Amino acid sequence: MVFESWAQKGATPKATTDITAKGTPRSYLGTPHHTYKGTPYAGTYKTPNMESNNNLRQHCFQQKTAMVPETCLGCNKRIKFSKRLSKCKDCKCVSHPECQDLLPLPCVPSAFTPNQRKIISGTVGDYAPLNPPMVPALIVHCLTEIEQRGLNELGLYRIPGSEKDVRDLKDRFLNGKGSPNLKDLDIHVLCSCVKDFLRSLSEPLVTHHLWKEFAQAVTARDERDVLPALYHVLGQLPRPNRDTLAFLMLHLQKVAESPECKMPLENLVRVFGPTLMRYSSDDQNLGKCMEETEMGFKVVERMIQMPTDYWLSFVNVNTNDAPGKLQQTPSTDSLLRPNTGKFLTPRRAKRLREHKNKFSTPPFMK
Repeated sequence: MVFESWAQKGATPKATTDITAKGTPRSYLGTPHHTYKGTPYAGTYKTPNMESNNNLRQHCFQQKTAMVPETCLGCNKRIKFSKRLSKCKDCKCVSHPECQDLLPLPCVPSAFTPNQRKIISGTVGDYAPLNPPMVPALIVHCLTEIEQRGLNELGLYRIPGSEKDVRDLKDRFLNGKGSPNLKDLDIHVLCSCVKDFLRSLSEPLVTHHLWKEFAQAVTARDERDVLPALYHVLGQLPRPNRDTLAFLMLHLQKVAESPECKMPLENLVRVFGPTLMRYSSDDQNLGKCMEETEMGFKVVERMIQMPTDYWLSFVNVNTNDAPGKLQQTPSTDSLLRPNTGKFLTPRRAKRLREHKNKFSTPPFMK
């Protein structure tokens, strides 16, 4: 089953490693013409792999009774105490039974629960679902909404949105109660929310320990060695980083090719280069920072220019893959820990320490 959970299953052609083939038609990005016109989660935006919302991963609703007042994510109205409600067991979104069809698709399994302590700043893996493709719900739904009604907007990712609205939207995504309805929000608020989320990560999508490898890949002496080198180093990224990066690159390719947005490749590189790559270390002088910033521009430019089919190979995946089969990297440590079924809150941690002290091993038995 190829990516049946989020999009219509279909074979993904392998990316070519030769981008200099003679006679190959070129697009605005300077890469071969794309056979895919949009990210694989766009709802009503027609693509070859997805003709309607029926091909997206659907919510799995359970009928419950409201024990406390809730907010319907379909109509944004209150669900009163003791009233019937529908709750998705995967993404935790809540709605009136009659508002189920208004909830955003695809259903992205929540990385949080309402009882879990919210992470202030973590890696992208802390916000991503455990099932592939490991892309945070905030990225999936914001980029999907931007593609649906924002590809004719002037200055995407250049014009800032309201800081208050951006902060409120980010908090609503990270509260563990499902994805909010984005239909009435300003497009520039969505764009700013995406940028703010990526900036707030404790580690960028291009991880610090692979910074030099990415720099070496794009500065290869032979132009024909650049793309294979990028393929190799991208394969070393933690899966949440790689999947999120793939989803974002597919989206930026679409933005760059939209003449109404007036955000060509060089503009997008200036916006996302410092966010996606940052610096090789925190201890840098001004001259070194400027040099590494330029290197970040080159890396992000090359990644946006990479074949669309290559990026699709990461988001069109077999959803039966075991979540534990992750590459062991510093960013995936939290994903590889066994699930105890309970969350370690400060109060619970204190009780565990008291329990350990109370029932410690006697000295004569040590």
